[in-house]
Amino acid sequence: MAGTTETLDLTPTRTRRRHRRSRSRRRNHVSAWIADTAAHRLRLDAGRHGIAEWERKHGNLTPDELAEGLARARSILRRTPTAKSA
Repeated sequence: MAGTTETLDLTPTRTRRRHRRSRSRRRNHVSAWIADTAAHRLRLDAGRHGIAEWERKHGNLTPDELAEGLARARSILRRTPTAKSA
């Protein structure tokens, strides 16, 4: 087996496709994509932590408050509701 290389791909197909599209648009390397993805995940985790902390101090958010917050976030991100989140 000298001189042969085997690779094992553990990345889900959908994620690989997204990465290829992103990389082709921005010409990023895998390490930059991973760093961007990790930073995004940390921001999401910080947001969830902030909401949980607020709820511990002030009580659970009402369904109307949650809907308003989601609408604001979508507006900021310029995203439309999906069937799953609507």
